[in-house]
Amino acid sequence: MLLRQLVQPGGPLTSTDRAYALGLLENVTPSQRWGVSYGVPLQATVALKNGWLPLNSADSDWQINSIGWVSGQGRDYLMAVLTTGDPTEDYGIDTIDGLSALVWNGMG
Repeated sequence: MLLRQLVQPGGPLTSTDRAYALGLLENVTPSQRWGVSYGVPLQATVALKNGWLPLNSADSDWQINSIGWVSGQGRDYLMAVLTTGDPTEDYGIDTIDGLSALVWNGMG
């Protein structure tokens, strides 16, 4: 998994390459800090990439995804969530946000 290659030393990427990629993933636009980062305190490190796609012209069938690395307060994990068949974009985001908060709280 590419995300694992970014957060663990060794493998095909140099430390410079890993630091560059993680820097991009850790500094996403504030409006896109949802998904695997939801429910995670600001003091934790989060590197994430979210995606969203309407699957029909009526915007009634969405595919929403979020992948990322979360580290802090004794927790260190990778998470990837893909939803499909969401009736709205917000529904898919809310679903992933809820799962993220459950994972963060469950890991504590």
